[in-house]
Amino acid sequence: MKIDRIDLMPFGGGILVRLRAASGLAGLGEVATDEAFPTMSRATVSRWLERYGTHIQGAGCGNANVLEQRLDAAEPAGGPGCPPARAALEMAALDLVGRARDCPLHDLLGGGYREDLELFREIDAGDPDPLGTARAAIRDGHAGLRLALPGRSAAAIGAVLDSVGSVPFVDIVARQSLGNEQRASMLVEGLLARQFHLNLALVQPLHRLDFAGHGRLRQKVPIPIVLEESITSPEAMSQVVRHAAADRIVLDPWRVGGLRNARRIANICEAASIGVVVSGPCRSAVGRAALGHLAATIHGSYPICLAPHRGEVEAGLTGGPAFAGGRASLDRGPGLGVVLDEAWAAQAMRAGDLAA
Repeated sequence: MKIDRIDLMPFGGGILVRLRAASGLAGLGEVATDEAFPTMSRATVSRWLERYGTHIQGAGCGNANVLEQRLDAAEPAGGPGCPPARAALEMAALDLVGRARDCPLHDLLGGGYREDLELFREIDAGDPDPLGTARAAIRDGHAGLRLALPGRSAAAIGAVLDSVGSVPFVDIVARQSLGNEQRASMLVEGLLARQFHLNLALVQPLHRLDFAGHGRLRQKVPIPIVLEESITSPEAMSQVVRHAAADRIVLDPWRVGGLRNARRIANICEAASIGVVVSGPCRSAVGRAALGHLAATIHGSYPICLAPHRGEVEAGLTGGPAFAGGRASLDRGPGLGVVLDEAWAAQAMRAGDLAA
């Protein structure tokens, strides 16, 4: 089953990728774009999609290792390439294979432990009422909260902790903002001074490359340390293990270059008894389905970061995870379980002029 054509369909916030075989079957992938970052602009990502596409055009996608070799060949010697674009193409190839074999995508990644997933609720720095949002999320059945730290005081975070109790996970997302181990320790001490919270964790307090610093911090503070931006590859994950730098990680398949690399990292984590939370910048049902299928393969019970966002692209898509009661249920269809409307796809390709 060879890749006969590659279609790129831009939409607000991202690009859909479709790999088509001569048989008529097609697979879908997705990559987010962000004009605030030159390396993630639509123009940059589309150029990388086209570059990777020239190397996999005509390739058989049934052998994932050969496909991976072709993607490797598209990258400059010693260069990083564009992991999000690469991940989108691999995602589409796996979706195509799943449809051809009439099996869900998680079967191609080793099999799924569950089809019903608990969810984290993200509370970003711009939320005007984090306390109200946290309470509503717990009432709705969410199993955890990810509360952005920048711009918030310890008192505001403490109020959220007090309001939701000791059951849901509460992850304080620092985004590398605390600078050094002393500041991170002082924050944790302040949050725990009045009451110890067993459900509290601190996410990425230090620079993403400071594995040793996170390892030392983990020995100092009595709550879990979670790494997110540090997790860029299986090799980076090996450094986390070497420095005993994390109790848990946040695994983003676009950051690490694809679902298969994500599974390699998950295997390292399982061997080292490190927890895994699945997350990523998805913009449509395609990305949400990919995250859901990856999370289904993780041997563990942490919630997934998956929000039922709605945007213009949803008019062209049906299927994907269904949301109810703070949980997500995977579609039982083959591959990702997401179907693309042909009329919408034709219009998107004409508007973006990005067909490869």
